[in-house]
Amino acid sequence: MRLIGLVFAISLMLALLAAEAQQMRERKVAKIGILLGATVSSPSVEIEPFKQTLREKGWIEGQNLTLEYRSANGVYDRLPALAADLVGRRVDVIVTDGTPQTHVAQQATKTIPIVMATTGDPVASGLVATLPRPGGNTTGVSYFVPELNGKRLELLKEAVPDVKRVAVLYNPRNRIDELALESIEAVAKPLKIQIQQLAVGTSADVGKRYSP
Repeated sequence: MRLIGLVFAISLMLALLAAEAQQMRERKVAKIGILLGATVSSPSVEIEPFKQTLREKGWIEGQNLTLEYRSANGVYDRLPALAADLVGRRVDVIVTDGTPQTHVAQQATKTIPIVMATTGDPVASGLVATLPRPGGNTTGVSYFVPELNGKRLELLKEAVPDVKRVAVLYNPRNRIDELALESIEAVAKPLKIQIQQLAVGTSADVGKRYSP
């Protein structure tokens, strides 16, 4: 699903690039900023398929395209400075790989187009006004379907009928995780399952807080 979303996001991004064609002709090289929450090699954004699709559309890195990667390496407090750096470098488009990254990019610029390659519910999280009319400078795709979270819990109950308590790890800095928890809790009550919410802000929290 992420790869499909990324292809759609690339198409949207290219449309935005076309709208800035005159500026690009003057500069000759398009510049795309990529704001990541994890590392550049993280599977959350399929970098190589991203670049391959751009090549197929005639955008070749090192010729008429420059990709500026900025990665928080899981430390979300770094995102504002990274987004500001991309804005300062006057990139043509900023591509983000998640909801927090998109929020930060929006705070950094109101004029540079922002494309969400992967994000949760953009309306509920305040990223866009509506799906058909997002408004502002942000567009992209969403993979978030609230009903799926409850369905996963129902499937777990079918597989393990005696389950009484389920731990759910979530990122407290991601509004989408909060929405996911709400949908899970709504299904858990009639199933008589207790949900234990475990906040994990960084990978270090997993071993530090929840190791046996």
